[in-house]
Amino acid sequence: MAFLPVLIASALPAMVVVAPLPANATATLAKPWCDMGAHIAQMQPVAMAEDPVFRRPTPAGKAALGAVRKELLMQAKGPKRRRAIAQLGVLFASKEGPVLARLALQDASIAVRLPALHKVLRLAPAHPRLASFAGHDVSHKDPAVATAAAHVLLASGCDTAGSYALDALAHNTASVRLTAALAAIETTTTHADMGQLARVLEHIDGTEKDAATVAAITRRLGQVGWLPAAPVVGKLRKHTDATVRCEASVAHARITARHDEADVKRLIASKSPYLRVCAARILASGATRRAIAAIELLKPLLRDKSSAVDPLNRKRSMRVSAAAAEAIGHLSLSGDTKVTGNPAKRP
Repeated sequence: MAFLPVLIASALPAMVVVAPLPANATATLAKPWCDMGAHIAQMQPVAMAEDPVFRRPTPAGKAALGAVRKELLMQAKGPKRRRAIAQLGVLFASKEGPVLARLALQDASIAVRLPALHKVLRLAPAHPRLASFAGHDVSHKDPAVATAAAHVLLASGCDTAGSYALDALAHNTASVRLTAALAAIETTTTHADMGQLARVLEHIDGTEKDAATVAAITRRLGQVGWLPAAPVVGKLRKHTDATVRCEASVAHARITARHDEADVKRLIASKSPYLRVCAARILASGATRRAIAAIELLKPLLRDKSSAVDPLNRKRSMRVSAAAAEAIGHLSLSGDTKVTGNPAKRP
């Protein structure tokens, strides 16, 4: 597969960042990460009274935030708390929003900080210094708090904050680690990769012990199609967990456009509907240069009416015949075959 570099000019003309894109992707300029140090230095000359984040709040603004805070502390749940959270969003959207957001993020009570973390997401890109007040909550024992903090840090679009977000990979709760990894992968689809991808790959290459988390991260890496992920994803095809092996095989096929035919035949012969679905996904992802041969392997699965629950999304059911038909449809458009008509009606 071709390696498609994208040159991203930063604020400094002499500085160029090379960001790898998935093969066959359309080359577009990715957003550079803001330099937090440079941003802070730029704001230093601004008078404290004019600083949108660090100036003193007006008495009216402070009183309004205090009233909302009182409601948040008194109401653990219910309509009154929802109204208070909505009002917090209104305050953050006002002229005093950044300074009131800073105060809320510094509150001693998590009953105030958690809704503040959610509501500050829209402010973070324009006022990245707010993200620094979310950093300490990345390691909070409450998974909801840690997850929200990681999102704020990444939303800032700044280098230092983005790096701190991945401290969530060390959280005790698997859902937090997964969310942080997936969010970091998403940022590499819009921003120049600043090392987040390497940290995610290092995490799934032996650090992460929860197999479902490894499988979910691997699936997303395959969907994004990052070429630098191929070596680690390839290693995961030998993982001890069957779901990880399956998702790694699919992801590797997506990234490299290659597959091991013996492995695919073994999956097709498996008694597990999920593994047979995996075979169809692998062939759809990695056999476009051998479409006719791949379609021949898929034809028997068109009569397979069994289904499996997606182990990474228990609400989703995967039918083997549907996966095979979808794969054949994809391969039929690859340019290497003249397949026409309804593949399900062919022998």
